[in-house]
Amino acid sequence: MSLPDEFSRFPSHWDVLPFTKAIKDSTSGNVKIQKSEYSESGEIPVVDQGQSVFGGYTDDVNAICKADLPTIIFGDHTRAFKYVEIPFALGADGAKVLEPVAKLDKRFLYHYLKQLRLESAGYSRHYKFLKETYVPVPPLLEQKRIAAILDKADAIRRKRQQAIQLADEFLRAVFLDMFGDPNTNSKNVPALPMTEVFNIRTGSLNSNAAVDGGKYPFFTCAKEVFAIDDYAFDQEALLLAGNNAQADYDVKHYKGKFNAYQRTYVLTLRNGSWSYPFYKFALEYQLENLKRVSKGSNTKYITMEIMRRTMLPVPSDSEQREFVRYFEKIKDIQSFSVKHRHECTALFSSLSQKTFLGQL
Repeated sequence: MSLPDEFSRFPSHWDVLPFTKAIKDSTSGNVKIQKSEYSESGEIPVVDQGQSVFGGYTDDVNAICKADLPTIIFGDHTRAFKYVEIPFALGADGAKVLEPVAKLDKRFLYHYLKQLRLESAGYSRHYKFLKETYVPVPPLLEQKRIAAILDKADAIRRKRQQAIQLADEFLRAVFLDMFGDPNTNSKNVPALPMTEVFNIRTGSLNSNAAVDGGKYPFFTCAKEVFAIDDYAFDQEALLLAGNNAQADYDVKHYKGKFNAYQRTYVLTLRNGSWSYPFYKFALEYQLENLKRVSKGSNTKYITMEIMRRTMLPVPSDSEQREFVRYFEKIKDIQSFSVKHRHECTALFSSLSQKTFLGQL
């Protein structure tokens, strides 16, 4: 069989198989849990195509996936790969169970699949692209050696990510210590509805307004920053992406000239002495609550009524400044960690490419 030129770079002693000869789709026959049926806790994690390891939980033991553990899950819409080692239930939308039929170590296979660059088709299906690829099959001992090398490198990368997450957790602990939980207001901090903390406007453009090489940022509900040739806002503001299929909301702090999508809320503080960094964090703290009470079925969105019911703390100016000092110090630490995480990711990517070319 003639292989594409890109696969001629594999070592000559490795077998190379078409995807469908190396891997089978073992999704069929499994119970699938609808997203509306997920619980926040439970005995059995639900693995779906989202970016998080688990999408939710269920207690339905009949829903446990029949795959041989460990197994690999592919997100047909998201192109995400997951390596699952514990009993789990399968999410209904777009999650596929992949099992090797060739002599493949599953960790080796997982690392190989993760480094593939599949063509993006938006929220369409991507398994059709995956099936067009080829899979290298080195001798089994060599597969295990490669998997061990990449596992160690990936562990370093994940530790950097954990450091960033710990900084977020520390900052949240500082917030709770100073102001208490905004949901219960245990410290009796003065509070106001979002609509009284902010002047709230929405952008005016649809997603087609994005252009290549434009002058000004264009903030959208998909959280991407495009460019446009015009601007409607020239100020400091928080941008709340409040319209998203998964209710995966986001808050950005921006100052300057920009435009925004129709469902991106542009929030400006009503009191000039209040702190944008403080309210960015306070609002981020409430994102899970906003997600829970969102309207809509296929597309989730935040309404003005929801924002009128969402309370935010309004501590004194001096208390806000004190929190911002902590905030800035932690963000400096995070920036350092992010820089090193990017370096680790680049090194891991380079190592992975060399490994699958037989250069290690």
